[in-house]
Amino acid sequence: MENYPFSENSINSSIAFRSLVNATSYPGRTFQINKLNKPSVLSNAAATILITLCDNESNVYLSKEYNTDEVRNWLIFNTGAIISNKKNADFVIGTWKSLLPLNDFKIGVPEYPERSATLIIEETKYKKVKCNIDGPGIKNKLNIDLPNPELFIENNNLYPLGLDFYFTNDLEILSIPRSTKINIIKSEL
Repeated sequence: MENYPFSENSINSSIAFRSLVNATSYPGRTFQINKLNKPSVLSNAAATILITLCDNESNVYLSKEYNTDEVRNWLIFNTGAIISNKKNADFVIGTWKSLLPLNDFKIGVPEYPERSATLIIEETKYKKVKCNIDGPGIKNKLNIDLPNPELFIENNNLYPLGLDFYFTNDLEILSIPRSTKINIIKSEL
């Protein structure tokens, strides 16, 4: 059984999917993910996103630090996903800095806005800027820290086109969909 990512496949995969739906439905809030069998370089949250949302039609771009034999083999074995370049990626994983500039990723087309990339940001040590967010799934504005909020504002201005973001940290996930409006409060270190 230890070759399977989830210890209790049907139960834990359902819990993982529900956590991702909640994170996407309620942007800016942190949701917990269960542990799973995964490559050591991936957080549990990032691995959960990949194994839950990717399939054999998904193109995945792995930034340099995640483009290892262990990650590629695990991802291909468990999802059938295709390792891709930035331009064609449906899912992207890396640190914030390694994924810049964001205009390298597809944002969808007017007829098919869902054909855009979802970026999985694997870190918490980026320059933080205090922002408040508003939009679908946010009853009252929320205050959060984001890197380069001007890029999220530009992304939201493209709506319904644009990128979707997951920020991951071990067992935690936070989502910023393209429909989320960002307002800058102040910069910090």
